[in-house]
Amino acid sequence: MLRRRNASRGTDTAWYQGWSLSDAERAVFRATTVAAQEAKRRALRGECSQPKHPINTPNLDPCSLMPQRRRNGLKALSLFSGGGGMDIGFDRAGFKHVASYEILNDAADVIRAARPKWKIFGGAEGDVTQVEWGIYRDKVDVLHGGPPCQPFSHAGRRNGAEDVRDMIPEFVRAVKAIGPRAFVCENVAGLISKRFERYVRETILLPLTNVYTIFSFHLDAADFGVPQKRRRVFFVGFRSPTDAVLLRGVEN
Repeated sequence: MLRRRNASRGTDTAWYQGWSLSDAERAVFRATTVAAQEAKRRALRGECSQPKHPINTPNLDPCSLMPQRRRNGLKALSLFSGGGGMDIGFDRAGFKHVASYEILNDAADVIRAARPKWKIFGGAEGDVTQVEWGIYRDKVDVLHGGPPCQPFSHAGRRNGAEDVRDMIPEFVRAVKAIGPRAFVCENVAGLISKRFERYVRETILLPLTNVYTIFSFHLDAADFGVPQKRRRVFFVGFRSPTDAVLLRGVEN
């Protein structure tokens, strides 16, 4: 049976927990929100003739960090695509894009703008809990994605499997149904803390290690030339040693 998302939104969702704020702190946040909303309305009406802050001229060309590689004949499918960072990364690494699934339509629109010819499922169509992944069986070499990180982050209160936003089981379900040669799952570093050791073992490793050899490691975006410290953990699984060697050759 497929998991269905709670239809509630914002503070009405089952997982929402408000912060303990004083009346004075609430007043500050409320005033900031109202001012931001009004500023947006003025901007949409075209009333802002000059930017409030100087427009930054970036010194970094992101494409220089990852030059476009020649096509390698391998196909990649994206789940929890967000704005398409990992999707475009795989594209620049030479993989053929199969499709992207992202439940936030605004985020899906970002990918559509960057890659108009790609197959993008956004909104209700991008809800991974409603997809029968068997349609991609034997059609995908690499499955990749970054399930929502809130269940494992301090800001999200680290409720793990008790948080209905936990979509890692859906990623695992897709891996098992599709059977890709390899998969890449990205999340916050807190996922492999002591707190979630049992969760990782029972939710990721035990369901997949009978088919995949799985490695986990940390990467920080700053180590690759990105002007941002963004530390993440990756779970990478290979269906066979041959696939691991092949994909390592693609990387080199």
